Amino acid sequence: MDQSENAGRMMAAMVRLPRWLGLDAASRRLVPSGLRWPVLLFAVLVACALIGPWLAPHDPDAQDLLASLAGPSAGHWLGTDEQGRDVLSRLLYGLRVDLLAALLAVGCGAALGVPAGTLIGFVGGRFDRFCMWLVNAALSLPPIVLILAVVAVLGRGLYGSMVALGLVLSLAFIRLVRGQVLMLRRAPHVQAARLGGVSRLRLLVFHVLPGVYPAIVIQVGLFLPVALLVEASLSYLGLSVQPPQSSLGSMLQAAQSASLTAPWQVLPPGVALVVVALVLNALADAVSDRLRPRTMAGGLLESARGRGRPARPAQDAGQVPLRVEGLRVMVADPATGPRLAVRDVDLRVGRGEIVAIVGESGSGKSLTAMSLLGLMPVGAHVAGGSVLLAGRQMVGAGAAQLRQARAHEIGVIFQDPHSCLNPVHTIGSQLIEPMVRLKGWPRAEARERALALLAEVGVTEPGRRLDQYPHELSGGIAQRVMIAMALSREPRLLVADEATSALDTTVQAQVLELLARLRRERRLSILLITHSMGVVSHVADRVVVMYGGEVVETGPVGQVVQHPAHPYTRALLEAVPRNTARRGELAGLPGNVPRPGAEFPGCRFASRCPRVVAACTEHPVPLLASGDGLARCVRIPGDMA
Repeated sequence: MDQSENAGRMMAAMVRLPRWLGLDAASRRLVPSGLRWPVLLFAVLVACALIGPWLAPHDPDAQDLLASLAGPSAGHWLGTDEQGRDVLSRLLYGLRVDLLAALLAVGCGAALGVPAGTLIGFVGGRFDRFCMWLVNAALSLPPIVLILAVVAVLGRGLYGSMVALGLVLSLAFIRLVRGQVLMLRRAPHVQAARLGGVSRLRLLVFHVLPGVYPAIVIQVGLFLPVALLVEASLSYLGLSVQPPQSSLGSMLQAAQSASLTAPWQVLPPGVALVVVALVLNALADAVSDRLRPRTMAGGLLESARGRGRPARPAQDAGQVPLRVEGLRVMVADPATGPRLAVRDVDLRVGRGEIVAIVGESGSGKSLTAMSLLGLMPVGAHVAGGSVLLAGRQMVGAGAAQLRQARAHEIGVIFQDPHSCLNPVHTIGSQLIEPMVRLKGWPRAEARERALALLAEVGVTEPGRRLDQYPHELSGGIAQRVMIAMALSREPRLLVADEATSALDTTVQAQVLELLARLRRERRLSILLITHSMGVVSHVADRVVVMYGGEVVETGPVGQVVQHPAHPYTRALLEAVPRNTARRGELAGLPGNVPRPGAEFPGCRFASRCPRVVAACTEHPVPLLASGDGLARCVRIPGDMA
């Protein structure tokens, strides 16, 4: 085959290539605009590498010493090397070898490093520290030393050198993936997925790893040109590709020996290396920007579905969705050992009732709520008490039973909706897939139900919202989506953990009105966690005031707001901003909430109380009857005025 025929075929292939890739005028809409040129250029490189043997005008190893170091001509477009071999033919064969070498090295590194980094980051603890000590020790050595050591064992050659490079790259993959997994496994949207009953394996595969994929792709893009350059360096040193096989590195080595008489020899392999590196970097950046999974994996919630919805509870349990008695939670303290952070909490949420737990940050209200769900922070555990959810005991329950309860009995609304919604999935996939997996509904029916739920909670344009990502939603809309997701499981109990704290005042009022309406229309039981007595007075039926990990007052909201029996409750009420003229400064309390688990001889609020007496610090204060409620104060039934 002469060179003109080869050129004609190459031009024809280049003309048809955009149409094969969907990049022509008729079908370019199928490929995102940011990907078109990187994909096209990469496809050209791959095509040249794959069909190089058919495009090469000469045998790359055929020598003609009479034509040594000939310049570019019609017979040799890029001239010949020192042994009279055609430079263009060797370049096409060398490009094929170098791309294969780079893919082999990076693929080996990713295959070893990604699973290892995922396991190390997800397990954590001592295993994490030990493994990272080994990785850091290996990375402290110069990479070339590690590569030469492995090449000495495996022997010279393309495959041995690239496996050696892959082992070195795997260390970087381990560090990257481990760091990403450590960050994502504690992310609020991962914790929210646990509430859906997702098992640890599926939590890792479908909620943690999708957030790591863009970083892996970028790392692969960065490592591919590095692998090319390393392979070229090793071939230059005679450790990788062996003669007479061509590669860009061996061509550079040959060009050096002829640099005095034919300096242009370095241009073809040098320019090829630069072009390939730039194309690979551009492709990695473009792909990582577009890497946004639009649907959740089909098996996301299979582990939570079990054998169907749990059995219906007893009749009386259905009237009291949540009953907590004597709940105690221990937290680990590295300095002094375990401490009792929540002590002897009793509360009950009846059917269609809103009960609010109120207190400052650090009072133990969120820790109490999370202990009901079995989502304890690291170092905390339930030390005693009883938690009956729809008549079933949650304290001491196994992982399967907890997943079933989270999937079917409890809905949770967190404080910051944007951090709790999975950023790599659309709103539609996060809302529809649980209904398909947990309820067994057909996808079309689940979509209609999702649209109805979004409309019910006041989301505008629900059809368009299903195709949006969390970052495209305002705070108020994102919180309404969270409420719709919680309602999609048809729970008996809704836990709203500071559900309005991250919203502005107008949106707060709208969300509170929505919760009150859902309670009326659905007879939904709601446990509301908040630090604002203003929120409590707006929607709650009963209130539980917590301070220092214990209940200091509880009762009907009207009584507690109008006639507070505990000084701390009164202080919270006085701190509520009012739309009236106020004389003097806003009321406040000196000091801070005590450290979780701190011990006191008497009342835990005594050091901050403006009406403290000697009896407050002599012995622990029990809950005493106060009207229709209870309060933990020695002055009851004294005059609190």
